[in-house]
Amino acid sequence: MDVVSISSVASIVGVVGVGFSVLKEKIKHAEEMGQIKQQIKSLEKRASEQDRNLLVFREALESSNTDIRHDISQIQQSIVRLEAAVSQISQNISGRG
Repeated sequence: MDVVSISSVASIVGVVGVGFSVLKEKIKHAEEMGQIKQQIKSLEKRASEQDRNLLVFREALESSNTDIRHDISQIQQSIVRLEAAVSQISQNISGRG
């Protein structure tokens, strides 16, 4: 073989080697992108679940607030009736004396 043939073969082997290296890097990049896409999907799913949980929690809080307001209203009504009863008793005692 002459020098030109050896250098041509070496050049071809070099180009093929570079091609394999580029291909290997592309495959590695594609795998990393696939992993990143999967992580993004997972994070989106978790965010969606958390949004649903927050909505349920908010609805429960609103329901609890409504119940608390109702209970406070009943307590206020009871206090008004109690004040009226105490006032009536006080008037009865004052009227006797």
